[in-house]
Parts: sequence; C-alpha cells; structure tokens
Amino acid sequence: MKSFNLFLIGISFLFLFSCKREMNREQLRSYIYDDSNGLKKVYQDKDGLLFETYLIRKELIESTKIKGNASTNDSLAYFMLSFSRNGRELLVQGNDFSTYATLINNLSFNAAAYCQLLVNEKDTLKLNNSSFVNTFGTASANNLLLVFKTKKPVTDYTLLFEDIGFGTGNQKFLFRKKDIQHLNNIVLKN
Repeated sequence: MKSFNLFLIGISFLFLFSCKREMNREQLRSYIYDDSNGLKKVYQDKDGLLFETYLIRKELIESTKIKGNASTNDSLAYFMLSFSRNGRELLVQGNDFSTYATLINNLSFNAAAYCQLLVNEKDTLKLNNSSFVNTFGTASANNLLLVFKTKKPVTDYTLLFEDIGFGTGNQKFLFRKKDIQHLNNIVLKN
C-alpha cells in the first residue's frame, strides 16, 4: 500500500510538471525574470557592476532579424546578457574612447570569441548568432542576445562568458534541464 501511494504521488508530480501552462508575453517575461524559476543568473560585484543572464524564449525577441539555422533535430537556445552599473548602461560609464570603441566592436562583431555553450558538461557549442544594439546611454543596461544551435532533447546548459573587457572575469552560468523544460512547456497566448 505504501509503495502504491508513493507511485501515485510520483505520477501526480510528473503530471503537474509536464502540463502545459498558458501565459501572455508579460507573464512569460515575469516568469523568466523571477529568480526562483532558474532562468535568471546574476553576477554582482562590490562596485555596483551587475551582470544578468537570462534564458529566454524566441517569442520575446522583438527583432525578427536574429535567427539561427536549425533542422528538425536541432533547437535554438536564446540567452540575453545584460550589463549595468548602478542602474545605468555599463558602456557609457567612465570608459575612454579607445576602450569604449573596443567594447562596442567586441559586443557587435566578436561575441563568438567570448561566448560558448557547454551542453551536458561535455559538448562545447560555438555561438550561432548574436545581436548587440548600442543605445548610447538611453537604457538602464546594455544587452547582448546570444543564439546557440543545440541538439534535442534538452539537457543542462552552461553558458561560458569570457571577460569581454568589463572587468567581470570569466563567468559560468548553469541552467538546469528541469527549468528549461518548464520554460518550454509554457504556451504563449495572444
């Protein structure tokens, strides 16, 4: 009897976590930004530098120009990296022109040299595509969108980000399979 009850509890959890949930865009965005869902990773130093990484869904990307090439056996993983200091864009704070130009160039054209995705703790994937838009100090943070082509089924992802010139050092952000599956089970409603 005891094992049967444990079986029923296990089936209940499986059903609960495998069910599709409906959300609109704002609810999905809030779900991703909520620390408890495992889709947001944060690095912060004592000087106010804030480096946030989000695993996001393609439906939240405003630009349709960013795409990756994926076959039916592949999927695309989208990450948004956000850089700020004290609530302002990091790029416009105290950089001389040469440093500023190097950072803009690295973010715009050389992101593949600084970003990799580790899948299942063994396979290293190169960046498939990226997008950086310089907002010239008008936003609360600088953002870099990263797109990786991954194989199905979903596994743990570790985003590796080498210091691009912000002084953050090399960063490693782990995204768990269960959190990714929960995100994939959300149905976006209009």
